[in-house]
Amino acid sequence: MLVTLNNKRILVTRPKNQADYLCQLISNAVGESVLFPTIEIQPVLNSDELCNCFSNINKYDFVIFVSRNAVNVVFENYLSQSNLPELTQLLAIGSGTATVLAEMNITDVLHAGVQADSENLLQLPELQSDFIRDKKVLIVRGVGGRELLADNLKTRGANVDYAEVYKRCLPEYEIQERHEIWQNKTPDAVIVSSNEGLENLLKLTPEADQKQLFKTPLVVMSVRNADLAKEMGFVAEIEIAKNKNDEGLLTAVLELVGDESGMNEEKENKVLDEKDQEGNVDKNKVIDKKTVSVDESKSTSKFSIVVPVILIVIFSVAFVFINNRLNTIESEFKQRDIKNNNATQDSDDRTEEILSRFTGIQQKLKELDSKQKVLSHSFSQPVEQQIHINQDYALAEIEHLLIIASYNLQLDHNVAGALSAMEAADARLTGLTDPAVLSVREQLIADMNELRSINQADLSGLALFLSDLINRVDRLALKENIVLEKPEVSTEKNEEPVEGAKHFFALVFKELKSLIVITRDKDVGKARLLPDEVYFLRANLKLELANARFAVFNRDTENLHSSIGHIQSWLNDYFDLSDSDVRNIYDSLSSMKKMELEFPELDISSSLESVRALSRYQDE
Repeated sequence: MLVTLNNKRILVTRPKNQADYLCQLISNAVGESVLFPTIEIQPVLNSDELCNCFSNINKYDFVIFVSRNAVNVVFENYLSQSNLPELTQLLAIGSGTATVLAEMNITDVLHAGVQADSENLLQLPELQSDFIRDKKVLIVRGVGGRELLADNLKTRGANVDYAEVYKRCLPEYEIQERHEIWQNKTPDAVIVSSNEGLENLLKLTPEADQKQLFKTPLVVMSVRNADLAKEMGFVAEIEIAKNKNDEGLLTAVLELVGDESGMNEEKENKVLDEKDQEGNVDKNKVIDKKTVSVDESKSTSKFSIVVPVILIVIFSVAFVFINNRLNTIESEFKQRDIKNNNATQDSDDRTEEILSRFTGIQQKLKELDSKQKVLSHSFSQPVEQQIHINQDYALAEIEHLLIIASYNLQLDHNVAGALSAMEAADARLTGLTDPAVLSVREQLIADMNELRSINQADLSGLALFLSDLINRVDRLALKENIVLEKPEVSTEKNEEPVEGAKHFFALVFKELKSLIVITRDKDVGKARLLPDEVYFLRANLKLELANARFAVFNRDTENLHSSIGHIQSWLNDYFDLSDSDVRNIYDSLSSMKKMELEFPELDISSSLESVRALSRYQDE
C-alpha cells in the first residue's frame, strides 16, 4: 500500500537556503510543509585569514567540506572552480554536499554516501593512517562545531587546519509569528537536523506553547539529536532518519505520521448498505438502490481524482529514489576506481623497489665474489710471498704519505699538514719487521724534528690584528695643540685717501700685500696640522696599515718592517703616546717589527729517497 502524509502539516526547521527540496518532497507526498528556520547562515566575509588560506589552497592534500553552506560560501566569496589545484583531493561530508559540488562541475569528490556524518566519512580508505599520515588537511566548516573529525585525523598523523567560513545565528521572529505556528494549526510532526537547530527551536517557541512542542512527533538526523530531545523534555515519539539526506528525512516522516491509502469510506458504506438491504422490504429496496447508485457515482468521482495524485506521488518518489541510487552507484564506482588505481600504483612502486633491491643484491654478490677470489688467491700463495706483498703495499703507502708531506711544505708552507703525513708514515714503518727499515726511520725522525723546531709566525693572527687597527684609527687620540685654526688675516688701519696715480699704485700694493700672510708661531718645534689635514692623516695611516697586512699575506718581511716604521713615526709625531690605546698599538707594532715572515727552505727528500731505495731493495 502507498503511504502518504494525507495533508498533514510538517514543521521544517532547516536553514532557508537548504529547505526548498525537502519542502518539495513533503508536498509530493501530499503533505503541507511549514518553513520555520531555526538557524540563520551568515557568511564570514572580508577575512584576511580566509583569503590567505584559500589563495594558498594548493599546499593542502585534502580539503573537506562539512556542509552545503560551506561549499556555497567558499565558491561565492573566496574560490573559483578554475583555481582548484589538480593534486588536491576534495571530500564532502555526504551525498548532498557532493551534489552541490557536482552542480559546479566538480565531480572528483569523495564522500560518505547518504550517511552524512563524520563517523562514516572517517571510514573511507583514503582517510586511514597509512594514507593520511603527514598529509595536510583543510576542514571547511562553520564557526564552532564538532571536533571528532579533526581529532581522529590528527590521531592518524595528519596536519589539520580549519577554515570557518560561516556563522550559525539565531533568526529573529515577531512574537506573534512564533505563536501562530502552535495556535492556528498545530504541526503534526517536526523535522530537526542538528542539536543547535533543536536548541534554537526551543528558544523560539513561546513558553506557553512549549508543552505542545514536546508532545509533537519529532524526526531527527542522529542518535545524538534524539538523546538531546529527550533531555529537553520531548515525550512524543522520535524517529531517527536512516539516511542523512532529504529523502531519508521524508522516509522517516512517512514512517512516523504517514497513512496507508486503502478502501475509502464510501466503498465501506456501500457494503454495509447492501447487507442491510437483504432484510428490508421491497419498498425500501428501491430507495436503497437509488442511494447505492448515488454513492457509487460519488465514489467514482473521488477515485478519478485520487488515482492521478497517487500515481504522480509514486512516479516522483520512484524518480527520486532511482536518481539517488544512480548517484550512489556512480560514487561507489568512482571510489572503487580510485582504490584500484591506488592499488595498482602501490603495486608498481613495490615492484620497482623490489627490482632495485634485487639489482643492489646482485651487485653486492659480484663484489663479494671478487673479494673471495682475491682472498682465495692470497691463501693459495706461500706465506713468505704474502708477507712480501704486504711489505710492498706498506712501502707504497709510506712513499705516498711522504709525497703529500713534501707538497704541503713546498706548495702551501703547511708545516702542520706535513708533520701529520710524516707521523702517519712513521707509524706505518713501525709495523714493518725488516731491519733495513731502521735507517729509513732515523732519517724520517730527523726531518720531523727539524720541522718541529721551526718557529712559524701566525699569519692569520697578524692579519686580523692589523685589520682591527684599521678600524680603531679614527678613535686614536691626537696630541694636544696639534691642530691649528685657520690663520686670520690682519687688517691695517684705514689710511688717508690718495688721489691720482698714487691712488692707483697704492691699491695695487695693497692687493699684493693681501696675497702673503706672515704669522708668528710660538711653538716652533711642534708639528701642526690644519683641520682638513687630520682626515688625510688618519686615511694615510689606514692605507699604511692595509699595506702592512698585504705584506703579511705575501710573507714580505721588508715591506712589513718599512710600513711599521712609517706608522710608528706618525704615531710618535701626531698622536698622544700617553694614551693607553695608542701606547699599546705602538708597542705591539714594535714586537711585530722583529718578526721574520719568510718561510725557511726545508727539504724532506732524503726521507723520501730512503723509502724509495728500500722499495728497490725489496724488489731485488
